[in-house]
Amino acid sequence: MTKDEETYLFISQSIGILDDSLNVLSSLKGNENIKSVIFNAAFRYALIEYSKPFSTTNGLFLNDNNKPIRIKYEVTKFVPLEYLELHKRVLDSRNQFHAHADMTVFDPKLYIQDNKDNKIVVISKNNVHGCQEFKDIDNIVDMILKILENMEIELVVLEGSMPQNCTFLEPI
Repeated sequence: MTKDEETYLFISQSIGILDDSLNVLSSLKGNENIKSVIFNAAFRYALIEYSKPFSTTNGLFLNDNNKPIRIKYEVTKFVPLEYLELHKRVLDSRNQFHAHADMTVFDPKLYIQDNKDNKIVVISKNNVHGCQEFKDIDNIVDMILKILENMEIELVVLEGSMPQNCTFLEPI
């Protein structure tokens, strides 16, 4: 396996992941009256899926300890310039809220009042529901479509650099 072949496989896998995200977002777009807990979970899932190709991953090559080499493909190049800020917001929301529990997002405060007979504990924090980016769903969908288009072009370029013994099958 060559590095180009590994890159080809990664981009191909990324297209499938982004297609999944796109399908969920497209289904949600016209169905805002879905039960809110299901809607919220599906939207958050779509954003997490979108983020996968832009994260570090285990590659197919192994290091000297026979462990996969951690790599980060430079796939941000597929994001159209006009969507870079939206792309960053989606990745930040994934990293800080959807896939992790970054306390800075909630900005929690703890208040304790110690009375003679009892202790009163109050916590205040931001109300974060995870669907803040839904207002931009049309732009998110368009961004994904353009990224997919750019990735498909890259696959064609990579196919041209593959060794002759590689066989490319037509999709079923």
